[in-house]
Amino acid sequence: MPLSGTGYLPIIDVRDIERLRVLLAAKPRDLLLFELAIQTGVLMKHLLLTKARHLDGVMPGELLRFPEQFGERAQKAVMSRQLLAAFDSYRAKFEPGRDDLLFQSRKGGSALMLTSASAIINGWYKEVGLEGLSGASSLRKTYEYHNSLRGKAGFRDKKEARKPDSVLRPVKASTLQEMVYDQLLNAIVSGKLPPGEQIVIDKVAESMLVSPMPVRDALARLAAASVVTTNRKRRFIVNELSPSDWAEVQDIRLSLESKAAKAACLRSTPELVARMEEIHKLYCQQETFRNANVAIDINRKFHYAIYEHSNKPILLQFIRNLWDRASPYLHLMYEEQSRHSYDIHKLSNDHLHIIAGMRERNVEKVVMHLKSDLRFGMALVEQLIMPK
Repeated sequence: MPLSGTGYLPIIDVRDIERLRVLLAAKPRDLLLFELAIQTGVLMKHLLLTKARHLDGVMPGELLRFPEQFGERAQKAVMSRQLLAAFDSYRAKFEPGRDDLLFQSRKGGSALMLTSASAIINGWYKEVGLEGLSGASSLRKTYEYHNSLRGKAGFRDKKEARKPDSVLRPVKASTLQEMVYDQLLNAIVSGKLPPGEQIVIDKVAESMLVSPMPVRDALARLAAASVVTTNRKRRFIVNELSPSDWAEVQDIRLSLESKAAKAACLRSTPELVARMEEIHKLYCQQETFRNANVAIDINRKFHYAIYEHSNKPILLQFIRNLWDRASPYLHLMYEEQSRHSYDIHKLSNDHLHIIAGMRERNVEKVVMHLKSDLRFGMALVEQLIMPK
């Protein structure tokens, strides 16, 4: 099915996309290039000039930091969880500096040539038996094809919209299923779909301008990750944590995040310290945390800057999953505390001690103040949100 008046074919079947992902799982550089191409639609000649700083610190749902010269499409490209996982794997293997090119030639560290990239991509197609595809051009057409699917879904009068419509946007995706999943997960972890909320598939599909199928698939994945659950009527409900569940999650978080912080501290660099100081400065600019989304986003960036530096991608996946489980309650807590006194200086001081410990490579200081920081937030949730 050619697009845009060319003879280049896209990868139409999502199963073929997954087959390529399986093939490239052991090749972090190739997997990252593949995900960038099919999820952003940016021209390959620009993607080959991508540097680590264009992706570094970007969370799912946020815009990538591509320069303007990469074109209009690049300015609208967003980070997905699939792309972030690929970048994590790349970063763990190659440990790039922020200004390093992600796709370098074997000679001299210059950018990979377009002809070389297309030859590599054609090799992928050959290995999985895909015919009629042409290098980087077919990856770009794959983005266009799957992005165009959202216009075929159809939708009813927006006046009929219910609650999910206010927190979920029409999908603009290279792989529709992945972006539906990302938007639902982001709505849940941000507390926009709070614990206990029922999710109606048809209403979510309507608000995203997609068919019910990718919504159903996304909810099945979220159920497998214990983010949502099903009741006796087989309806999906945003998962709720009991006080004992909350305590267990936090105990595990303290253990795993301490391990990641210790590993990061032992290999700390001036670049990491500078990044943490930059984020902390943004944190301190929040005189009051009346915008829960801003507060939690900045705090998460601060912690993830540490954990991502640990060079432990599997550990990082577990940490992210537990943050997602805890995050709705943190958002509710921040909103609730806006009606109470709130000691911002406690968190701020812990952050400063963590930064100092990283600068000194003092593992004991970093772990002590990391635990203090986490326990303070946990205690506020227990005080303000959890049922007595």
